[in-house]
Amino acid sequence: MIEAYWKTERARYHLDELKATIRKWTESKPYVLTPDDNVEQALHKITIKFADPPVWIHLIAADTFHCLRAALDYAVFTLAKDNVPY
Repeated sequence: MIEAYWKTERARYHLDELKATIRKWTESKPYVLTPDDNVEQALHKITIKFADPPVWIHLIAADTFHCLRAALDYAVFTLAKDNVPY
């Protein structure tokens, strides 16, 4: 089952990289606040427009899930192989 362990370790690496990438993106303040005051109706509206996240965020997340799925495959195969009666 060492293969499953190594795949989960690789997923952990990707997850740490994903957290760092998201933190860097959010610290860059990827949004624009637009106030819209209507004094006559006593309305205060603020519109928030977010920039698209970098494509890297999606790719790193996909790598994380792929490694976890592969780890599950390795674990199931190992358990099935060990329990076959022949």
